[in-house]
Amino acid sequence: MTQKLGTVIISAPTIVTMDRSQPRAEAVAVKDGIITAVGTLEECKAALPDAEVKSISGQALLPGFIDSHSHLVLSGPATMAPAYYIAPWVAPKWTDVVDIFKQAIADSPAGSTLSFFGFDGLLHGITDPTASVLDEIFGNRKVLVMGNSGHTAYVTTAVLEELGWVENPPQNPVGGYYGRNEDGSLNGIGTELPAVIQISAPVRNDLPGKPLQGAIEYYALLSRAGITSTSEMTYMSELQTAYET
Repeated sequence: MTQKLGTVIISAPTIVTMDRSQPRAEAVAVKDGIITAVGTLEECKAALPDAEVKSISGQALLPGFIDSHSHLVLSGPATMAPAYYIAPWVAPKWTDVVDIFKQAIADSPAGSTLSFFGFDGLLHGITDPTASVLDEIFGNRKVLVMGNSGHTAYVTTAVLEELGWVENPPQNPVGGYYGRNEDGSLNGIGTELPAVIQISAPVRNDLPGKPLQGAIEYYALLSRAGITSTSEMTYMSELQTAYET
């Protein structure tokens, strides 16, 4: 768990500094949450003579990690509640995924909208679930199942109906495409971000809670894991307000 430090000297058997001229240290001096000295314990005591010394014996002290490729504004709402997580390390087989589907149905009001994230056809061992496959499980609910890569979305027929795409299927957006049946009708699959954003809109707009709450919780999760710097690789002008918030 992360916490803001006051005035303290932390000593540890191994302190990784990421400084080539001094790759390891014995202690770190911190005043009002700011590192003021790194080096030997005596050097840090000289820098902060009145500071309490805390030892984390048997552990290593590391700087904040950097996640250089992330999608916080999109990944947060996709992985945090009210969405359900179905990645292969949570649900190894498709039968496990279906069990989560059924539990979500049982736990939610009749007809309510549901969202799931983490489907991986290769690891889950099935072909992409089309609207007809999802309809057999969810009936007339609006349901979104996001692929684990974030590049593919799968929806029920109820989603396509709200979009008006059952009778009037759209052309493919620039940079993305929709899966189609032999007669040209949509099969409920959208691939690449422009298509994913459009086909998933009825579900995203219908989920309870504030849209950015998931992103906030995702930031907190990264922080607890020691990731203090990250990036947003899915920049879209339409999401500028979300990024700035």
